[in-house]
Amino acid sequence: MEILFLLGFSLIVWAIVNSWKYLKAKKWHKTQGKLIEVTHGSFQELNLYSSPTVFSYPSATYTYTINNKPYKNNIVTFERNNLFKIKNIDKSFWDEWKAGDNIEVYYNPSNHTESALVPNMSKKRRSHYLALVVAGLLIITVGLITTKA
Repeated sequence: MEILFLLGFSLIVWAIVNSWKYLKAKKWHKTQGKLIEVTHGSFQELNLYSSPTVFSYPSATYTYTINNKPYKNNIVTFERNNLFKIKNIDKSFWDEWKAGDNIEVYYNPSNHTESALVPNMSKKRRSHYLALVVAGLLIITVGLITTKA
């Protein structure tokens, strides 16, 4: 029972800790910024029945000004897995980004050095964390039921 409780509790805590930045960023303010540099990173994911899939995600450096003070950052989103696409197949909004473009920047009103271009969690990411919470609750429930039996 203890191992199931520990496993279930760990899954729930992991999901909450990893989604905390997104939840906190819901209260962030928005301003205009400028892209300085845009690149695309990539990573491979192995598939059981086919060749590896290569995914692409955006990397960018940008500037923004709050209360006449300039800031510079490179946080596009909080996890690369929040924004990614199959390289050379899927189209995405960041494909059009280029240096010099004006862009919306979301920043923490309590700490202007914290910012992101995409502070929201994607639907895929949200469902991933929700599934971890549900799995954790189910594991704890199974642990409780098996102990009483």
